[in-house]
Amino acid sequence: MNPNPSDAEIEFLLAACGLRLPRQLKPCGTQAAYHRHLDHGEKPCEACTTANREYGRQLRTRPHTRLRPIKHGTPGGADAHRYRGEAACGACADAYRADRRQRAAARRTAA
Repeated sequence: MNPNPSDAEIEFLLAACGLRLPRQLKPCGTQAAYHRHLDHGEKPCEACTTANREYGRQLRTRPHTRLRPIKHGTPGGADAHRYRGEAACGACADAYRADRRQRAAARRTAA
């Protein structure tokens, strides 16, 4: 075995064992580098702070793509409208009010 293997030989041997070389670190100015600063107990640099702030802003403003369809005319449908930040449709609002009335009546009779 060569005492100083080349990079290609190292990659071949690691692949034969089912391993990989470590990934390259992301440079400063990325969200990953921001967290690397924090993991090392450092104060993040300005570029990383800006990148992390922008990443968070994009997360908060992206449209919901994995929301389930609303079951209109049910109290859960009213909750789904509220979760999405929209006004409940008439059927959902009516179902929600009817459910609240029914629960209040059940509490009064149980007491």
